[in-house]
Amino acid sequence: MKKEEDKWYKNKGYPHLTNAYNLTVQGNGLKNKIQDPSFVAKYAFFPLFHINIKNRRYKKSKDRTRSHNSIKDGIKKSNAKIRPLHYANHLDAMIFGYYSEILQNNYEKELKHNPHLNAAATAYRRIPIEEGSDKNKSSIHFAKEVFEEVKKRSKTEKEVVVLAFDIKSFFSTLNHRFLYKEWCENIGKDKLPKDHLNVFKAATNFSFINKDQLRAKPKNKNGKRSGFDEKRLAKIRNKYGVNAFFESAQAFRQAVKRGEIRIYKNSFRDKDSGEVIGIPQGLPISATLANIYLKKFDLDVLDKLQSENGFYRRYSDDIIVVCKKDSMEQVENFVLKAIQKYRVEISPEKTEKFIFKKAVLDGKERFVSHKIEDSTLAINKPLNYLGFEFYGYQTLIKSANLAKFYRRMIYAVKSKTNRAKKIAAEYPSDKPVIFKNQLFRLYTKHDLDDQNTPRKRRYKIIKKIETGEYRVSSKEGKYRNSGNYFSYIKRSAEIMNAPEISKQINGDKAKKIFNQALERWMMEE
Repeated sequence: MKKEEDKWYKNKGYPHLTNAYNLTVQGNGLKNKIQDPSFVAKYAFFPLFHINIKNRRYKKSKDRTRSHNSIKDGIKKSNAKIRPLHYANHLDAMIFGYYSEILQNNYEKELKHNPHLNAAATAYRRIPIEEGSDKNKSSIHFAKEVFEEVKKRSKTEKEVVVLAFDIKSFFSTLNHRFLYKEWCENIGKDKLPKDHLNVFKAATNFSFINKDQLRAKPKNKNGKRSGFDEKRLAKIRNKYGVNAFFESAQAFRQAVKRGEIRIYKNSFRDKDSGEVIGIPQGLPISATLANIYLKKFDLDVLDKLQSENGFYRRYSDDIIVVCKKDSMEQVENFVLKAIQKYRVEISPEKTEKFIFKKAVLDGKERFVSHKIEDSTLAINKPLNYLGFEFYGYQTLIKSANLAKFYRRMIYAVKSKTNRAKKIAAEYPSDKPVIFKNQLFRLYTKHDLDDQNTPRKRRYKIIKKIETGEYRVSSKEGKYRNSGNYFSYIKRSAEIMNAPEISKQINGDKAKKIFNQALERWMMEE
């Protein structure tokens, strides 16, 4: 592969089981190993780190109240969405990244021969904003394309139908036999060569470690997870110059033998057959595998919609179909049936149907979204897609995302103030220090007027000192533009050509909430 394509050849920013590589010192030696099929064929992959990302969600109950919890059959259940993530050790991640590039390049070549397929599959790809541009499209552009298609059809059709589908537990339900077949087809082989087969096995029959095992204690006295053993990690850094949980691969294996670390195998199972299925979400190769897995499904739907004059987009597990009202039921049934061939399923509770048509709203005739709910039309209920709410006559940032922004801001203030008070308790002569400027850059509009001012990125490195020990230092990296949620709002409003988005979030309001949170947590004992 050419040098400019070697984006996979880099260390990840996180500490893992063993240390990252000094790629400057390694030169081309390590890269050549990764690109050597005989090396990869025999390589023993490390277990992945496993964590659960918990997203708290408010949901409306039957009495129209909103809560983090819901009650079903008399049992209280959290509405939080749990997303399992797995990520690989540094060399493993580079190997996954290299083979992802091989598969992705082949996938892109095939898409170029089919313009409709090329336009339909949008996630995890580098798609230029326009031909010759070095800037790529984002989810903002992909959402806009769908909304613009609906607007365009409204000029010739009285009613425009949009069907929104969501694939249930997408990554964790991929069938291994079908994935193997698609992988073979992607590289033009009847069976996988030994190197590809080893990578395939590492991504399907994977092993993992719950990262919580590495914490100092299971839980602290408040029932919350404790931190990692910083004293032990500092000792590893200072003595061995290693920023990892173990000083070497041998030390990790010894910890496993002593029973200090438990290794688990892929626990995803088919609910009917019980066979092992799924791939971990979070590997450099996961997104590419997800795209090639559903390539034929994309072709099936596109073929069907060609005769129905329909429009199709798939962003990972989010599927959007735009069609005429008289073919709505037929198209919906086709999608639900077609997906079954690929051993994944649509979430029935997340399937949504909309009719966009003219209606009188607030005394004005508008092109308005109507959501089909229990065979009735609920007027002005928006289509939610890629973080946006589309009403037909206006486009807004998803309200849940705005609420999440304010919650995260308050949580960040709480975390910083609690840390400052803890330090102040240990050193009574010092006043608590809150890094307000850092928080302001993240959560207020203060820096937005200076968005084009480049800033240097700093990252940690380990240096050997005169005593022979190692110490963590920092180094300045390349210039980059700073950004925050306000810059995302501004960019969204510009790309969508929707000034109403800019009015959704107010800098003064954000600062008021910020300062109220700061005052509250500084005063609370």
